[in-house]
Formats: sequence, structure tokens, C-alpha cells
Amino acid sequence: MLEEFREFPAVLGLYLAGQLKDAVDDLSINELPLPADLHGRFIDWSQPVKPAPEVSPSRQHRAAA
Repeated sequence: MLEEFREFPAVLGLYLAGQLKDAVDDLSINELPLPADLHGRFIDWSQPVKPAPEVSPSRQHRAAA
């Protein structure tokens, strides 16, 4: 799906949000508990992971002092 929606990531987010809502509705109708990781199953995996900022050697030295 990431490749299919590569040029339109907002559309992927909207689609997945709709699927999440449907899942919550289905679980609620059947009075089933919501899994704690439900958001992660539907939304989190589609978000780009931002790398941690690099710390320059001079800042690392100051932080260690």
C-alpha cells in the first residue's frame, strides 16, 4: 500500500482512518474490547519514521562534561 499511495500519502491516511473507524464500530457492536495497539495496526505503520538528529562531536563532548 505504501508504494500504491506513494504520491498521495494523505489519501492513504484517510483510507486507513476510515478502516480504523470501521474496525472500532465492528468491535463496539459486538461489545468486544478495543486492542491497545489498534491505532498502530491501522495508522502508525504508514507514517514515515524520522531519523534522530545527528549530534555534532563538539556537542557530544560538551554533553559528557
